[in-house]
Amino acid sequence: MDKRPDYKIIEKEILNLWNKNKEIFKFDINKDQRYIIDTPPPFTSGEAHMGHALEFIWIDFLARYKRLEGYNVYFPLGFDCHGLPTELKVINKLKISKENKEQFIKACIDWTNKMIESMHKTFERLGSSFDRDKVYKTIDRKYEAFVQYTLIKMFNDGLIERKRYPIMWCPKCQTAISMQEAGYLEKEGYLIYIKLPTNNGKYILIATTRPELINSCSLILIAKNKYVETENSLIVSKIYAEKNNLKIIREYDYKELENLEVTIPLINRKAKIISDNDVDYNFGTGIVWICTYGDPYDIKWKEKYNLPEIISISEDGRIISSINEINGLKVEEAREKMKEILKDYIYKIEKINHNVLSHTERSDCLSPLEFIPKEQFFIKIKDLKEKILEWQKDIKIIPESEVKRLIDWINNIDQDWNISRTKMLWGLAFPFYEKDGKIYPVNIEDLPIDPRIDKEKVKKYAGKFFEDETVDVWIESSITPLAILYYALTENKEFNPKELPELFDKIKEYLPVDLRQQGYEIIRTWLFDTIVRVNLLKK
Repeated sequence: MDKRPDYKIIEKEILNLWNKNKEIFKFDINKDQRYIIDTPPPFTSGEAHMGHALEFIWIDFLARYKRLEGYNVYFPLGFDCHGLPTELKVINKLKISKENKEQFIKACIDWTNKMIESMHKTFERLGSSFDRDKVYKTIDRKYEAFVQYTLIKMFNDGLIERKRYPIMWCPKCQTAISMQEAGYLEKEGYLIYIKLPTNNGKYILIATTRPELINSCSLILIAKNKYVETENSLIVSKIYAEKNNLKIIREYDYKELENLEVTIPLINRKAKIISDNDVDYNFGTGIVWICTYGDPYDIKWKEKYNLPEIISISEDGRIISSINEINGLKVEEAREKMKEILKDYIYKIEKINHNVLSHTERSDCLSPLEFIPKEQFFIKIKDLKEKILEWQKDIKIIPESEVKRLIDWINNIDQDWNISRTKMLWGLAFPFYEKDGKIYPVNIEDLPIDPRIDKEKVKKYAGKFFEDETVDVWIESSITPLAILYYALTENKEFNPKELPELFDKIKEYLPVDLRQQGYEIIRTWLFDTIVRVNLLKK
């Protein structure tokens, strides 16, 4: 070696050698002593960044270490392609709208392939020892067919249903999102105390951050606790009166209040008062009104008490109301307007910081979410909490401190997984159609299928496909442990969808994979979704 070697030249020669001699990092699924790494597929809405580099350096270190120990190492590289962030890049950077579907989808494909080429070069330049022959993209025809097959399998097993239900909806992005994509952001707001007249000449005092939903209010709930009448004939929780040094005129047992009836201001609707164990006695005045829909509790209570569904918010985030002054206004505008309209019924207004449910994951949207009833596809997970808690025990998580994040998320499951995405063009189509009021899966030999494109395939079913909906992107990336084995088993073979059932049974023989490196921030998405999907599909 030269006394003063040029390491840039040496490095380039080594990288060229690795790319030409693919056998160096090649995995052979038919050989023993396998060590399989399930890598997190980077999202292709942008260039690779320092986070990607750090992540793949860690994985590369472990892959090389295991090879030195004599293992037959599988280090795949994949790219997660569909989704809203790419759509936003095409809209905002390329200035292409969704009005021309074909042009928009082509722009998404071009953008994605450009990002994949760039990221692929970056990972090669980093010296990552991934298997050069087993690079997958979630927009590959064989990957799309595989995902659609898993959906058909789950549907046939009774795990997927289509129903009308209040879903989390992003008015800004004009699509449904799942609970995994939502998070709470702290924002400034107002807690507005509103006096509701009762039929005994008093006022029930409620505290709300959503006065604009008054048109949907149909029930008042109280806790099973002590309430009092204060000066100005206000009925509040005893603890609220004591904290605020209000003069107490008399006490009420909660059962006495259940005999009263209130009138909702401005709309003159009569509403009953019912006691409920889930009312937070310590929040506000210990009294809540139920509006369809302000939060998840409203959904729960609407179902529990069989309340009427009165919709107050449209899909584009505008108020639907019999109150003319706010009808058609944006939610935030209507909220401000209600301070003026309700002035005769407002006891006080407090400025607060509170957590607002927002569109936080895989998006720079950060818009507040609404609950809007729509017919969508759901995976039935609400009643699987105990099973999921058992399944997670099969995984060794390092460090152990992160197990709590996963368990906390599982314990908070209170709804089924909404897997439909409305008005999103850049996504995978559902392999289902509706005929005579029933849902049916397509034939496996027709996979992958996209009713927007595959018109000849669609014709023979003589049914209605769901062209305005695409699949939640986490459905695609959550099966990477299965998909990487699928790619290993079908290497150098011509794609044939008819072989999917047989291949799927073969894949299960190689589970579980040995290693999955990921960040803590995707425990509730990639990890949770994978635990659910893989275990349900292994049945």
